Amino acid sequence: MFTPSRRDDVRRQLFELASRDPRIPAAAHTGSYAVDASDEFSDIDLAFAITGDLAAALTGWTELLNRDFVAVHHWDLPVGATVYRVFLLSDGLELDIARPPHTPAAALELAWEYAEYCADGVDGLYEADTLAQLAASLIDADVVHLWWD
Repeated sequence: MFTPSRRDDVRRQLFELASRDPRIPAAAHTGSYAVDASDEFSDIDLAFAITGDLAAALTGWTELLNRDFVAVHHWDLPVGATVYRVFLLSDGLELDIARPPHTPAAALELAWEYAEYCADGVDGLYEADTLAQLAASLIDADVVHLWWD
């Protein structure tokens, strides 16, 4: 079983690796850690902006996690327009890496969800008049701003 100390070490190592990877111009903590609500059972939730060949970046990171972090299994979990690559490490630690939409179709799906659940942000944060405008601003975005009441 992983310890919180091990989890924090893995998180730091992953951010260091991401900062040196030219395919990843931005990375962010998400989940409980991002809102200072993690506990001893929390996993690692990250979001990566990926430039260039998405498949090559995912393959490279999957190989790295399998080799250097002893990932014993991984799968892709689609949630709306976002896809999480989920890794299970040998000590039971789960690592979830999200990536922003990479295609116009995926960006349009996220734009629809955004407009449905974060309507204030469409006008206030993105100043988009249409779903197509919002979708265009979400493709490969370094940051996606979400706002809801």
